[in-house]
Amino acid sequence: MRERLASFRDKAAVPLFATAFVFGIVTAIYWTYAVDFLIKQNKSQSSAIAFWIFIGVAGIPGCFAGRLVNAAGLRVSFQAIVFCVALAIGSLPIFAGAASGLYASAFFFGAGFIAATAGFGIWSTRLFRAAPSIGLAATFFLLSLGQVAGPVLGGVLSPMIGQAALFEIAGLVCGCLVCFGPRV
Repeated sequence: MRERLASFRDKAAVPLFATAFVFGIVTAIYWTYAVDFLIKQNKSQSSAIAFWIFIGVAGIPGCFAGRLVNAAGLRVSFQAIVFCVALAIGSLPIFAGAASGLYASAFFFGAGFIAATAGFGIWSTRLFRAAPSIGLAATFFLLSLGQVAGPVLGGVLSPMIGQAALFEIAGLVCGCLVCFGPRV
């Protein structure tokens, strides 16, 4: 057991854990505040309902992340996926008034979020070969912890900077995660 847990002290785990935590924060901001933002912008409950449906349907292509990883490699795939999620989050305020832009944001977020979680799983199991289930559990614990912190952070920042800026900043932070992608 001691040998299995030794990999958690490896410096290679820091980027995985930090990226999972921050990704949890920025995606939770989108999950939590996007519909509220859209309703305020469009004054339409029906566009918010369609937005949620589109995110869900868009998640289906994200289920094929393994094929993307096999074709392009984990690092390149993960960076591309995280970039798409960052673009979806950061562009929401820009495209909120246009249906095509709104649904593009929803599509990239839905597909990207599912694919990114698969990427975290692959990254974790490659890094923690001696204890893949423990590594995966720790990774998703930190992702979930970030998703708890995200709405709180968004709730504190939004009144100070506005919801549009909140999404733009969250998108920029998510984009910075591209620099910390997997090296395994």
